[in-house]
Amino acid sequence: MNYLGAEELRREDSRIVQQLSDNVYAEILPRIELLSGVLSHTSWMEREGPEGTGNQYFQALHEFFVPYQTHEAIQLAESLTQRKFVYDAPPNFILHLSLLPELAPIYGYSDYVLRRAGGKRRLEEFRLALKDLAEQTDFLSFFQHHRSMLEQCMQSALSGFDATLLIAWLETFYGWSAHEFHIVFAPSLFSGAYGAHVKTDEGEIIYQVITEIGVSEQQPEFQTGSGLTDLTVHEFSHAFVNPSLEQYDHFIDSVRAS
Repeated sequence: MNYLGAEELRREDSRIVQQLSDNVYAEILPRIELLSGVLSHTSWMEREGPEGTGNQYFQALHEFFVPYQTHEAIQLAESLTQRKFVYDAPPNFILHLSLLPELAPIYGYSDYVLRRAGGKRRLEEFRLALKDLAEQTDFLSFFQHHRSMLEQCMQSALSGFDATLLIAWLETFYGWSAHEFHIVFAPSLFSGAYGAHVKTDEGEIIYQVITEIGVSEQQPEFQTGSGLTDLTVHEFSHAFVNPSLEQYDHFIDSVRAS
């Protein structure tokens, strides 16, 4: 299989991205896909894997990393999984990093992610190992090879989705807005959806990671229509609700201790 070289792809932003309104974007991100491929070789799959063999793209992604199962990135991912660094924690971590191939910690790490991983040292070890794995495997070329199919899957999921109306409702309901909203489709993760938010100098970036439905053995399939709308309302709401509740953590802890 002839992939484009990593150096050629390094000159451009390799994300699949569509602007849905002024500050709302739909995306498929190479760094999420790198993470998904690594997790596919850990015990993460025992609890969060697809039904059956998974969609064809997931199968290709899993197979792509078979020769690298002893790589430090996969070993560290398994260690973190055993520490319960699961569900929303891995996507939250990777979304704090810059685009491939750099994977720089440009936003630092939130207290939440640090707590889930057990400290900054573990996250930095994992970040550097992921960067090394991406370089060794020429992962951006693999992603580019599947780009057309992934674009089609994202377009199918977005059919009839009204981002402008949904964000306007959220902002009116909560009385608060964000700098950007990103709907990230993850064709090789399989457990519903995850929310994340990242603080930047310009304001907060709110993410929703939409996973594949988990039953397709053909092309990746996602929630569409009202299902996608409901998931988006739920996951984006975490960025509004969670910070409001966190100020009462000390009170909740004292109640538990009594």
